[in-house]
Amino acid sequence: MASISGQNTSDIDQVDGFFTTQSGGGLALMPLDTGVNMGGGSVPYVRPDMTYEYLNYKITTDNVVELTARNNNAVLPQIWAIKSDGSLWYYFLSNNRTLGFTPVIGAWTRFETDNDWQKLASGTDWSLAIKGGDLYASGYSLNFAHGYSSGTECPTWTLINSSETWIDINCGASHSVAITNTGKVFCAGNNGDYRTMQNTNSGNTTTFTQEHTLDTWTGIAAGGLRSFLIKAGNIYLSGQNNPNMSNFTSSTADVNGPTLGYNGGDISSISSNYANATAITTGGSLRFAGYGFSNGRLDGVGGSNTYLIAWNALTGIGADTDWTKLFTQGIAFVYQTAGVKGGVLYATGSDVTAFLRTGSSGGVPNNGTPRVINTGNTFNGGFCFMQNDMAVTSFS
Repeated sequence: MASISGQNTSDIDQVDGFFTTQSGGGLALMPLDTGVNMGGGSVPYVRPDMTYEYLNYKITTDNVVELTARNNNAVLPQIWAIKSDGSLWYYFLSNNRTLGFTPVIGAWTRFETDNDWQKLASGTDWSLAIKGGDLYASGYSLNFAHGYSSGTECPTWTLINSSETWIDINCGASHSVAITNTGKVFCAGNNGDYRTMQNTNSGNTTTFTQEHTLDTWTGIAAGGLRSFLIKAGNIYLSGQNNPNMSNFTSSTADVNGPTLGYNGGDISSISSNYANATAITTGGSLRFAGYGFSNGRLDGVGGSNTYLIAWNALTGIGADTDWTKLFTQGIAFVYQTAGVKGGVLYATGSDVTAFLRTGSSGGVPNNGTPRVINTGNTFNGGFCFMQNDMAVTSFS
């Protein structure tokens, strides 16, 4: 019989509800059930008594509907979450960039008492939120991507704009994009590559400023060095076009947009990271543009090729018609993507295998196959990637 420190594994199995043994003395994953779970190489910071191979640990049982995190330069994770009652909570493992705010470390803690928090997003060192239709920010941005023009360090949480009714926000590597209930799109941050849609590629836009065409839109996404907008089911691009993100040109020159990049009329939502973007069609299938390296495609196709004809339909499970939501990162050199298909959460890209080791020391081979995060239950919450970590919410 297998033993640990001289004790039979049958005697210590399930001690404290987190340790599970299986044949051969390996470790089995803790079942993902309702609540928020963390996984990744930094989980020992959360529970030092966990081994590296055991990387799923439930940190709350509450119904979390929005989730975001920041941990630039491998700073320990700082997670913000909104529960179904509109309350805001945090789980911090560091006090990095928390001017005017002394957080509780290592425990889920409610932030103040309001119940009208609606949306969350994070860049490298800053976070944005929508609260009662108003735009709030916190954290640090050298490029003023938080829209806090008074300085690079924004006190937690600070009202940025209440003159519009905001409905969605998204953060790139050094800029942010936000959209109002009337379809107006505003940007703040680094103007490089025309990513802020201000008709300039130099300097910073220090407050949230409407994109220069003053048009109306239905969707937004902030990639690492670019922005995407949706109108009439079509995709518009502004910013770095390397890798190519347009099906109208093979040029990778910067785009002073928003400029039409895909006119299929069938796009309902889009999500982008540093090197690629994925869109859901009105029929529930996926389209892709950009680099496919680091296994960043949800159909499992890898390779470092750039697609000269962007927004091709994905193959395999990507061609299925029951995709409902996408998650990714806009920060630098992160190629991770996740999506919900038929209530099942899939993840792929850089280091995703580290999140889903099955118990053996080497984990599973990184062969490009999207990983199923939940089995036997339905995913109905939020998701966020962090450097060497991830957090997922609300399985039922």
